[in-house]
Amino acid sequence: MRPARTAALVLAGAFLSCGATLHAQEFTAQMLESRNAAAGFAGTLKFAIGRAARRCRTLLGKDEAWMRGVVHSWLERNGRFSEAAEMWSSLLATSVGKARGDAAGQEVARQIVDIISADAERLVISYLGETEDQQKQACTTYAQSVADGRFDIPPTAEMYPELLELVAMFEEDPAEVVKAPAAPAN
Repeated sequence: MRPARTAALVLAGAFLSCGATLHAQEFTAQMLESRNAAAGFAGTLKFAIGRAARRCRTLLGKDEAWMRGVVHSWLERNGRFSEAAEMWSSLLATSVGKARGDAAGQEVARQIVDIISADAERLVISYLGETEDQQKQACTTYAQSVADGRFDIPPTAEMYPELLELVAMFEEDPAEVVKAPAAPAN
């Protein structure tokens, strides 16, 4: 799944039309679309993990600490991706704001949140089901599924190379970024 792909194209176009640069670098429309899609993917996944945990907390009568523990479990393994996604989205909105005014930057930020939220809700339904009964049943194993890595971003994920590029942009030591596996020879 490539959450926010359409939004990535819209945002890349809006960004390019204002003639700004990000992170003191020039980006092509394709590079922007790729990074926007990767940021949308990781941001949507993080949001969905949290939203599903919140829903399960309510349905199972769990406390706030249980919910935070579920999200923390996912973040321990995937936090660098979601953090890079948040930093990219913030940089994009800030750059648009500098080039086109604060209102334009705030509008981009709002659009990002709206799209990620809608995409995350669709993921939550795919994880837990549509009805309350389906959700309650799925919630009984949700925390363990998260802990077991079922919703992790593996090196085999379609967006993994793009996510690594985002991480490399923002980590203090980009050398720590694991290289994406080479494609098998045909």
